[in-house]
This record gives sequence, structure tokens and C-alpha cells, in this order.
Amino acid sequence: MGASDDVYTYDRPIASGGPYVPSVTDLGGAEMEDDAENPPDQEADPTAGKFNETARNLAGVNRVISKCVLEIEWDGTTNADAYSVINCDAMGTDASVTSESFALTRQSTGAILVEWEAGALPPANRKPRVDLSDDFGSGWGTVDSSTSVSVRLRDGSNVAADAHFLLEIRSA
Repeated sequence: MGASDDVYTYDRPIASGGPYVPSVTDLGGAEMEDDAENPPDQEADPTAGKFNETARNLAGVNRVISKCVLEIEWDGTTNADAYSVINCDAMGTDASVTSESFALTRQSTGAILVEWEAGALPPANRKPRVDLSDDFGSGWGTVDSSTSVSVRLRDGSNVAADAHFLLEIRSA
């Protein structure tokens, strides 16, 4: 997987296990060694140490970054479909991960269920981050399943409220 089969781990098809967060091994490993008889020029050439450090750093970055950031707007109504994704930034390069990959359901004032298609993202397994984008207040989220999170929003007076927000979906 990963470097060994030249398939980007965030674009892995469901039939092959689905997208996932790459490990050091997926990134080519960190066990490379320079040729002892013909060592590279440490200043001018790629070296095993540089490659190993890059793989370790990329694996570390992939563990802590958000896998998807959604910009979500509220249309001002109390309808179940009052929320929509207006921008989607995801780690996958596959064009199938778009705003339309997500279903949003307003369950009550300040309570939104966000669901996505299996295989669009690595399974959600970390608490999502929620930030109100246009209002004072707070938001938080919980993981409901590997393909859904629940979001709760409060206004500046700590009362349940509907509002525009940013949602960061996280996986490890």
C-alpha cells in the first residue's frame, strides 16, 4: 500500500480497504541506508537520512492535520435542510470528494448531523473541531460513526443557536 503500490492512501478505493492515514511504511519507510561504497555527497545529493527524515515528518504531519475542512452556511430557516456545504477542502485528490459528498441535517436549534459517503474520507476517529465563522459563540462536535459527526452550536450567551461554521473532520 502507499509507496509500494503507488496509490495515494487518501484515494484508496473501498474495495481495497478505503482511504486511510499513511504511516511511515506507506511513505516508503525510514530504514533506507546510503551505499557504503559509493556514498552520496551530503550537500548536493539526496541521502538516506534526508529521505528517512522526510518520511517520518510526513507521517507525523498526517497524524495531526485535519483530513477535511468544510465551510458550512445556515440559510436562516428552521428546515431540516437549512445547512449546506459551500466549500470543501479534503486530503483526497479524487474529484469524488466534493461538497455534494456530505449530507447535513438540522436536527434542532444548533444541532446538526453531518454525514458523508463511505470511502470519501478515512474513518473519523478523532473529536472534530468546530469554529463559528461569522458569529460570537462556540461549537463542538462528536463522532457518531466512521462516516458521521454531530455538531452543537451556541451563541455568545451560551444558548443553542444556528450559525455559519467551519468543521474540521479528523482521523488518525
